[in-house]
Amino acid sequence: TVAFKSFIMYYSGGDIGDPSESAARKAVERWSAAGLPPDPLLRKAVWDFVLRRVAEVARREGKALHFHVGAEGHEGVIGRPFDFYPFIYSQAGTPIVLMHVGMPWIRETGYLAATFPHVHLDLSEISLWAPGQLDEILTTLVGWVSTTQVLYGSDMCVEPEQAWLAAGFVRPALERVLSVYIERDLLTEAEASRAAAGILAGNVRRVHGL
Repeated sequence: TVAFKSFIMYYSGGDIGDPSESAARKAVERWSAAGLPPDPLLRKAVWDFVLRRVAEVARREGKALHFHVGAEGHEGVIGRPFDFYPFIYSQAGTPIVLMHVGMPWIRETGYLAATFPHVHLDLSEISLWAPGQLDEILTTLVGWVSTTQVLYGSDMCVEPEQAWLAAGFVRPALERVLSVYIERDLLTEAEASRAAAGILAGNVRRVHGL
């Protein structure tokens, strides 16, 4: 196990509460009595309680927490990154990875990463499904967020060719973006090289102890 991964923002939102065990038990009873329907309100206290316990384990074991964040909502729920702010604040010291850069709220996730050093942004999904936006997205992130907090990802979840395709999109886009920063004297060539090595591999290894 290198990390714990949650879809909670897609199913009950990002405003993670901190219910007591008794409140969670009562919520389980209500949800069960209703037949366990896909109702965010009925299950929210249950899922929030479980997530808080998982976060405790992650902190104790030194593991990262991964959260799918963005517009891929399910059952009427969309988790915006800013909804997540109080929970992120409460988890200082535990690496948190916001998947898919919170697309389309890239500036929100960028702000969270710029504010909290334990927050990292993952490029998966956009690396495959938004190749025409990669230069713009990377320009925003490199200009605002520490490059040590940006993680490459392919979102390869079906065919292995997706890993090759995503790399073919991201690597040249990153080279173009970093070249512009070099031309503007905002980065030296050595700094850009280190940033690229970190984004493409080093940051993931460091965050997950690989």
